[in-house]
Amino acid sequence: MEPAFPLFRLPKNVIIEVIKKFPLRQFKKVLKSFNAPSELYLYRNPFEGACQIQQIFIQNFEMISFYDVYSLDDMLSINIEIVNFTHPISQKQFNQILKHWIRGSNPRVEDMSLSINKTDFVREKVYLNGIKCIEMSEETKRKIRRKHYQPLYVDMIQIRRKDGTSAVIATEYSENILGLHFIVLY
Repeated sequence: MEPAFPLFRLPKNVIIEVIKKFPLRQFKKVLKSFNAPSELYLYRNPFEGACQIQQIFIQNFEMISFYDVYSLDDMLSINIEIVNFTHPISQKQFNQILKHWIRGSNPRVEDMSLSINKTDFVREKVYLNGIKCIEMSEETKRKIRRKHYQPLYVDMIQIRRKDGTSAVIATEYSENILGLHFIVLY
């Protein structure tokens, strides 16, 4: 089988802007043409069926940005180090993904950004129902902010996985959205 672009060599990091829906087989051909890109930007789900996006999420990319609607099942299928979801989710979905991570799901995720609509939480507070949170000193927060390029004004809370791995959840408030940044600490 000949590559789709035989006349020139493509860079490793490729931005693919999806402007139409593809059959799964055709989209896989397109991805193979890009010689295993490490970063992928999808502006919309390229497939006919909503759950088919999981075929992309299970790939071993280093980073993905996804700008379309996704489900909890989609989030649980992620096998990518750095994830940027731009479409807001519910507070309940956020709690569920954290509980799954604590139990061992998504072991490859190191950094995940997502957001919650302000209409989905009360008094600008994120309620982590059933999740044991660990308070952090201001000095520890400052070090993490510096190391992970977080603004000085973000608040943080620490959680721990059953295997002992720690992570922080940084929260950033804006006018209509609560930005959440999940960072695994190694």
